[in-house]
Amino acid sequence: MYQNDISGAGFLLSLRAGVNIVLFIIILPAITRYALSKLAGPAETDLMVARGSIVLMILGTLALSVSVTPALMIMGLIVYTLGTGFAPLVRSLVTSLVESHAEGGPRDIARIYAVIGVMEGIGSLVAGPGMASAFRLGISLGESWLGLPFLVAAILFVQIAILLLTIKL
Repeated sequence: MYQNDISGAGFLLSLRAGVNIVLFIIILPAITRYALSKLAGPAETDLMVARGSIVLMILGTLALSVSVTPALMIMGLIVYTLGTGFAPLVRSLVTSLVESHAEGGPRDIARIYAVIGVMEGIGSLVAGPGMASAFRLGISLGESWLGLPFLVAAILFVQIAILLLTIKL
């Protein structure tokens, strides 16, 4: 039984990698190309696609949090993975905003990337123990709460989505 669990997990990792490849090679470039032809510029396009990506991440983590069947879990994982273009899109948006508003040029872009890197590091330091605590709590609450870490992630993604909706270019 344990061996099947490991091979199943390996399959899910491969599935996620495959969806990521399709996302970054086909889907995001096509959406971006289409959006650029319909919108005013790259910043607006990045913001719109980032908003769509965070919605996919919310829906995916919600599906993962309530999945009781492997099929629902796989669908949730695919939907979540389709939203993982969010981070590069936000970096692109920030870069375009810094380039258009800063007098320091490349120095300011390097600084903002350094700040983003530090914030990601802090997020990783907090996320690991936070998600482990959510999982421990879910286990203590019973089997129906095993998806609690994904619910916590969905709540955090909703907060990011609200922040994204307040951005005006």
